Amino acid sequence: MPKKTRRVPVRHDPIKDRWECKTYINGRRRREYFASEAEAWSRYHELRQQAEVLESPESDPNVTLEEYARNWLQNVAGDLQPKTYSSYEQLLRLHILPSLGHLPIHKITRATVKRFLAAKRDQGYERKERRLAYSKHTLRLLKATLSAILGDATDDGIIKANPCLGMSRRRGKPSVSVKPGKDVRPLSSEERDAFLEAVRGTRHGVLFELMAKTGLRPGEAYALKPEDVDLRRRTLRVERAITTGGRVKPTKTEESRDVEMSPELARLLSEYLPWLREECVRLGLGEPVWLFPSDVNTPLDHNNIAKVFRSVLTGLGIPRHRLYDLRHTYASLLLEAGAPITYVSHQLGHRDVGTTLKFYTRWIPDKSPSFAHLVDRPLTATGTATTAQKGSRAALEESAERFDSEAIGLGEPWRNRTSNLLIKSQLLCQLS
Repeated sequence: MPKKTRRVPVRHDPIKDRWECKTYINGRRRREYFASEAEAWSRYHELRQQAEVLESPESDPNVTLEEYARNWLQNVAGDLQPKTYSSYEQLLRLHILPSLGHLPIHKITRATVKRFLAAKRDQGYERKERRLAYSKHTLRLLKATLSAILGDATDDGIIKANPCLGMSRRRGKPSVSVKPGKDVRPLSSEERDAFLEAVRGTRHGVLFELMAKTGLRPGEAYALKPEDVDLRRRTLRVERAITTGGRVKPTKTEESRDVEMSPELARLLSEYLPWLREECVRLGLGEPVWLFPSDVNTPLDHNNIAKVFRSVLTGLGIPRHRLYDLRHTYASLLLEAGAPITYVSHQLGHRDVGTTLKFYTRWIPDKSPSFAHLVDRPLTATGTATTAQKGSRAALEESAERFDSEAIGLGEPWRNRTSNLLIKSQLLCQLS
């Protein structure tokens, strides 16, 4: 009988060199890291107490979707990023609860969900005196939000199965209908150069150049600190990010990485760092905490930086792009220049190369030479053995025969007395 392992909620992570607190409360997994074991255990007991307080609606088998969803949103708030939480809250308030909130959860079936999504698709919404249909992406988010709620209701024992699971999978088609890489819209090399020339020497010029020449996510660039810059090795240490709400968190993959800088970017940062320290001292802010601080030595606000980015593009007459497209520009230009996919994947901080291929396959140049002729070489090489091959093979066979003849009669414990297992004696054949 296999030994039953005991789950320890608090343990030391040797890779991150931090204490990890893992909990599974109300169907939600939570994982947080702390500097000391005492802090981790304190957080664990705090979460357990919160779970006991917020447990009432799950005990009612006739709870309505609205009652359960509001309690569910309160439970998962600590696990979600502010942007994700805001999306859940908006989808529930504007779409899901007005249509399905009055229904008991156990009466929500697959047919109910299908009718709800079909009604939303046909209903559409008003915008500038026109009626527009909801996009496939919006319908996918509605189904995903409803599926997350009903999935936790399944874990709580209110319903036996989640009616949303696999609902859009027909004949092997994936449930997500959004085409991979569809939203990837990089700038061309000419557009990128024109943009960098326009922002050079401005307040955020170094930030924009760093993002365009390293492929960092905006939140990762805002979270850089002066000590993360290694000018000798020409690398940036990326180990944290800033959310849209200004909260510091781990990177998207929860892993740190070293990103290589170009010589020009390293030279630019070597001039920028002394200026940054002098500027912070001049303003009375002391030592700079962030590589790109605000006027009060706090992380930059994403909305303000995105607004500056869009205004510069508008002034240059470049079509509308998102700030995140600087990351796509970096990846697409590297791949078009022939950089290995593994190098680009590491620079971007993807968990595996498959993620990079999923979004950037069409920028990998198809200049591979023909390999069809290679199938003839093994046939020619193995079909007729050369003289050297024949000589070496004969020598091996002769050596093996001599070894067998010497071993017969010796009776070593590791060797059969009859090297050839074929029994030649008539008497032995009859006895066997």
